[in-house]
Amino acid sequence: MPEGILKMTTHTKSLYIQKLTLLSLIILSSKVQADIVSIINGGDATKNLASISTAIDAVQTAVNALDSGDLATQTSVDTIDANVDAILVNTGTTIPAQITVLGTSALATAAIQRTQGTSIDAILVDTGTTIPAQITALGTSALATAAIQGAQGTSIDAILVDTGTTIPAQINVLGTSALATAANLANLGTSSDVSSLYTTLAYIIANVQVDPVTQVNHAIDLPALKTTPILNSVADTTTNTLLTDYNTALSTAIMSVNTAIAIAKQSNANTRIAITNVNTAITEFNQLMTRLITIDTKNYIKSKYTEARIRWALDQLLWSLNQLQSKQATA
Repeated sequence: MPEGILKMTTHTKSLYIQKLTLLSLIILSSKVQADIVSIINGGDATKNLASISTAIDAVQTAVNALDSGDLATQTSVDTIDANVDAILVNTGTTIPAQITVLGTSALATAAIQRTQGTSIDAILVDTGTTIPAQITALGTSALATAAIQGAQGTSIDAILVDTGTTIPAQINVLGTSALATAANLANLGTSSDVSSLYTTLAYIIANVQVDPVTQVNHAIDLPALKTTPILNSVADTTTNTLLTDYNTALSTAIMSVNTAIAIAKQSNANTRIAITNVNTAITEFNQLMTRLITIDTKNYIKSKYTEARIRWALDQLLWSLNQLQSKQATA
């Protein structure tokens, strides 16, 4: 038993035992009363009477134990005392400390709730004004996008027209032009050449030359001017006369050109004579070709150097003489 109880007087200890006995009787009396009420209310009388009897026996046993001095052992009392001390520690320190922590946690929870409340308010603002405004703006943007798409559709339609009609038509024209160019290239150097490419090439080649005398020397040595044209069949008198006149005019022109480029005889006057004689040769050649094309059509120049090459050589010779004259004194 606790030290305080062991130190009690005999009278005090008797009173303590009486109080415990009375408490046990009250508890058992409550049980007996409950069983009696159960019987009155229709419960199992046999079972409840047995329970009442058992309770009375328990009370009697307790009274006998008190009378015989059969009290709790010191070990049991020490255990109870230790448990009471632990309860006092819990109620005096542990539980108050836990209550304090709980209060702090509750305060922290309240702060968190206030923060959450602020966030919820912001969410309400977003859902109430911000998001609807953005949806409205998105709708406006979608309309603008639709307008842009409409304009793009117009452009695409124009592209389809171009690719479906305009471009194919241009390709056809380009193809025709390419075929015409191919035909000119095929006729280059023949009597069918109407492209004047030989003349253009003659000018280009002549421009490459730096010294005009060198240019004249190059032109006068062209094989087309040094080879006598040959017709494919026996020509009539007029055609033969025109052919002879051309050969004579060409020979005279070459002689005057050689004089114009001779070192001791280079002068503007001699160059003019050479130019005149070359022009005469060109005129005679044109008359011959007109005769072959319009009257004596059975004949044509069958030699290696045809009409186109002879014309190109004569033009280059004339151009080179003009270049030479442009660099000479006019006196």
